[in-house]
Order: sequence, then structure tokens, then C-alpha cells
Amino acid sequence: MTNGIDKKALFKLKSEPYLKPISDLGVGFYNLDENTAILSFQLSNTKGPLLIHKNNLTAYAYFESSNGSVSDVIELEVEDSNKGLVTITLDKDFLQASTSTKVKGQVYIGVNNVDNKPEYNEVAVFREFSFEVKDALINKISSFTKMEYIRMFDQLKTRIKQRVLDIEEAIANGEDYVAEMKSVLQKGIETLNQIVSDGKQDIQSYIKEAKSTLDTIKNDAVNTIEKLSKDTKSSVDSKVNKVVETIESTSSEATEHIDDKMSEFKQTVEDNDLITNELLDEQFDNLDWQKYELTNDDGTIKIMNLESNVEKLNKMTETGFFYTTNTPDLPSDVSSDGFLIVYARKGILRLSMYINRIPKIK
Repeated sequence: MTNGIDKKALFKLKSEPYLKPISDLGVGFYNLDENTAILSFQLSNTKGPLLIHKNNLTAYAYFESSNGSVSDVIELEVEDSNKGLVTITLDKDFLQASTSTKVKGQVYIGVNNVDNKPEYNEVAVFREFSFEVKDALINKISSFTKMEYIRMFDQLKTRIKQRVLDIEEAIANGEDYVAEMKSVLQKGIETLNQIVSDGKQDIQSYIKEAKSTLDTIKNDAVNTIEKLSKDTKSSVDSKVNKVVETIESTSSEATEHIDDKMSEFKQTVEDNDLITNELLDEQFDNLDWQKYELTNDDGTIKIMNLESNVEKLNKMTETGFFYTTNTPDLPSDVSSDGFLIVYARKGILRLSMYINRIPKIK
């Protein structure tokens, strides 16, 4: 029992073929015990506790009073399948029917034959046991006292009944309150739904109006930008055209003016026998003066890589100032790079050289 007031008796039963006298458990229950008279059996054999489980074995019990009262064949509850513990709670009606008697009992176990084959049936009967059922002392109270108790319980019943009526009335009033609260709740829900619906409509209206306003502003802005773009493009094109026309006109006038001046200049030269470029060049060429360049136009000296080749050195017949590199046939203590002066004479070509020797930097 969950409240811990059960009266449990443990008895060990062994599955064996030896006849023994009925075992008196030395246990007594009372006819007023209700859901508290419990018998617990530990079932075993020569090898130890029986392993009892609803999937393999079923345990039953049967009880018979000395006054002829009998119980049903009751299935025992498995308390601990590993220890072979089974329990049974004696029925209150059977205890009352067996008042002031000795009760005999017996436990049976059977194998669950899942194949339903008779050759596999196995049933074991354990030896008998006994216990007593006594009459509770309260049942010996006199008739007068019982009447007093009955009257007291009747008054208590009346009071309880009145209390029940009061509770039912309060519950009924509570139901009215609940109904009223449900009504208020429903009205509140409807009001909230209406507010939400109106709010949605207002929001949608505001959104639509704002969208319309934005579309109008956008269209106006686009139209304004397009107009400004067209006006600007037109103005720019007009100014560009004017500038181009002005440039073309000015260029044409300038070209015509220059052409006229050049024609006029040429005509003046021809008419007055003035010196032309061709005539000036011819007169320069006829002048008797030396026109040979000894250096570059900017005054720098020409650089010549002789590649340590004597023939290349001998073939230098051009008068001038040079800076030679890799000059051949020089002493080992002198750098192969240096200044070279070449003089040429008419007739048999001869090379006259002067090398400004530069000591080799060590």
C-alpha cells in the first residue's frame, strides 16, 4: 500500500514431491482488513528461487474457509522475478465471509504454453498452508451503541448532504460567474479583433496613400530630371555647335590668311630676287671653309668599342676625338679604356694615334 499500513506476511514454499502436514503460517487477519491483508510467497526448488515472469510462468492461489466459504482462483502478482517473490491481497468480502474460521490455501504455478501443445503443459502444486480470520472487536458493540452510531452517522450524513448542497449552489453561482466572465472575455476578444481589423485597414490605407504620394514624387522627380537632362543636352549641343563653328570659321580664316601671306611672301621674293632656302644652301656650300665635325653636335666625344681587335683599330681613318674601350696591344698595367685622337692625311692613308693612357685602377 502506498500509505505503508499493509499487513504483509512472508511464507516460503518449495516445489518438492514430499508430503508434509499443512503448514500453519501463524498469521491472523481480521474481517475488517481492507486492501491491507497481504500474503507474500517466495517460490523455490532444489536449485534455488524460481525465475517467475509473466512471459514464462503464471502463479495462482486458491483459498477455502472451514465454514465452506471459498475464494476465486486468484492470479498472484510478481513482486521480484529474480527472487521468486509473488504476492496476493486477500479480498475483504472473503475475509468477512470467513470470520472466526481457519482458512486453508494453496499456490499453483504453470508454464505459459505459447504453442498450445498438451505435451508441453507443466503445472506444479505447492503444499497447503493455513491462517486464521478473526472477528474485529468493534463488531461486538451492543445494539444500543450501534443505534447511537447509526444516529450519529445519520446526522453526519445530513450535515454532509447540506454541505454538498451548499457546495453545489456555490458551484452553480460560480458557473454563472464563469458564464459572465466568458461573455466579458468574448466581448473583449471581439473588441480586440475589431480594433485589430480597424488598425489593419488604417495601416493599409496609410500605406496606399504613402505609396501613391511616393509614386507621384518619384514621377515628378523623374520628369524634372529628364527635362533638365534634355535642356542641358540641348544647351550643351548648341554651345558645342557654336564653338565648333567658331573654331572652324577661325581656323579657315587663319589658314586663308597664312596662305595669302605665304603667297604674298613668295611673290615678293620672286619679284625682288631675294635669297631662298635653296639659294642659301648653295651659297653656304660654295664657301671655302672647313666643314668637318670633330665631336658630336652637343660637344661630347664619340665612343668606340674596339673589342680588343687590332684590325678594327687600324681601320680607324676618320679624323676626330674618340673614347675607346677594349683597346688592343696595351701594356698590362694600363687600362684598355681611354681617349684616342686620330689624324688622317691625304695620299697614302696612315693612322696617327695618341692614346691618353690611364693607369689601371687596382
